[in-house]
Amino acid sequence: MKFLALETVSFLSIPLAWWLFRRFAGRNIAGDMLAGSMLGLFSEFAAEPLFDYYFKITIIKDIPLCVVLYWGLMYAGACFLSEKLYKAVLGRDSILPYDKRILIFDVLAGAMIGFPLEAIGTHLGLWNYRLDLYQWTWG
Repeated sequence: MKFLALETVSFLSIPLAWWLFRRFAGRNIAGDMLAGSMLGLFSEFAAEPLFDYYFKITIIKDIPLCVVLYWGLMYAGACFLSEKLYKAVLGRDSILPYDKRILIFDVLAGAMIGFPLEAIGTHLGLWNYRLDLYQWTWG
C-alpha cells in the first residue's frame, strides 16, 4: 500500500511541478523534462540489474515509469537551479555564451537536487541496491 500511494503521489507531482515552474518561474520545463527523461531511461536501462524497484507501473523489465519521469524533473530542476546559482554568485543578469564556469554550477545544482532525492528514496525503501552484484567491500 505504501508503494502504491508513493507511486501515485509521484505521478501527480510531475505535472504539478511543470505547472508551478510555468506559473511562478515563468518557465516551460517540458523540454528539459523530456531531455532528462531520455537520459534517465538510458541510465536506468544500463544499470537495471543493479537495483530492485517496488513499483507497479513499469516500462522495461522492472524500470518504473515514475523513476524515468523523475529523472526529467531532476534534470529540469538542476538546470533551473544552476542558472540561478550562476547569476547570483557571479552577479550576472544572464549566462555568458561559452562560459565554461557554468559546469561548476551544473555539478553543484545536480548534487543539491540528486543526493537528497536519492537519500529519500533509499530511506523510504522505494528501491534496494543489489550490493551483492556490486561487490563493494572496505578492502
